[in-house]
Amino acid sequence: MKVRAERLSKHIHGLREVELVKIDVEGSEQTIVDELVESSALGKANQCIIDYHHRMNDDPSRLADFLKKFEKAGYDCKLSANYSRVRRFQKILIYFYKDGRAGNSRNQS
Repeated sequence: MKVRAERLSKHIHGLREVELVKIDVEGSEQTIVDELVESSALGKANQCIIDYHHRMNDDPSRLADFLKKFEKAGYDCKLSANYSRVRRFQKILIYFYKDGRAGNSRNQS
């Protein structure tokens, strides 16, 4: 099935506020986030949930660079991952949130 692809920034750029962005794109996370950075749309959402594919196709690790882009945009994060065998990609669920939001450890019991 063919579907038309559009840039995420096109849909969020004109909005005053975005509560949540969920990205689950089977290995294209870096491309989408790079485009959000280039278009100055990365910091628009209060929260982002990303199903990150670490070392897909035996690529070198780029996780630190990925996380740094969100840190520069004012996000903190929580990570959830299960162990996977060496030489297999690993799915990591990343919850990004702005300081003072629901994920802030000062607000949790």
